[in-house]
Amino acid sequence: MTTTAEHATGQAEDHLATAGQDPLADLREATAAGRTEAGRLLAYLRHTARLSQVQLARRIGYSATVVAHAELGRRPVSAEFWELADDALAASGRLTAYGIRIRDLAMARRVEQRRRDKARHAERLAQLLPLPHGEDDTVPAAPAVPATADTTPAAGRCPHCNQPVTLVTRIAAPPDAGTVKEPVTGGLANSSLSAHTARR
Repeated sequence: MTTTAEHATGQAEDHLATAGQDPLADLREATAAGRTEAGRLLAYLRHTARLSQVQLARRIGYSATVVAHAELGRRPVSAEFWELADDALAASGRLTAYGIRIRDLAMARRVEQRRRDKARHAERLAQLLPLPHGEDDTVPAAPAVPATADTTPAAGRCPHCNQPVTLVTRIAAPPDAGTVKEPVTGGLANSSLSAHTARR
């Protein structure tokens, strides 16, 4: 069984498929036209039954003001109102059908309004939060830095045995963005004491 919300969503989709450039305006016009037609039929049936607005209002449990607004199509009334008026005036379901149509159109209009509000909200977010690296959102690759090694002979002599010490330094590629740079140590801590070790 189709629920009211599902039916209203179907109404919105039907209007979006057949409407022009402004489907929300089309839904407003359709709702207003439905209220006007239902109000005219209500007034005609009430006059045919020789009832005043006050008398009809007492029979269906609504105020005479609501009956007047319904006949003029000025303000929305509930589907229950149209169903009760249909029974009181023996309208054979015609007023009930109008009430259901008006309710579905009003709900379809709210569905379309929410869809439009979400689209505007997404557009504002896109304007406030531009892509950090351009429209394609791709991060440019860092240039490759080949690792090279330089050997500096006779960087010094061992203070204990007075043998020459060879210092080897290595240049590494820069770290990626967002990573913590490791401290670079130098001096004899990274030296290759090849000559000194070989003799020992």
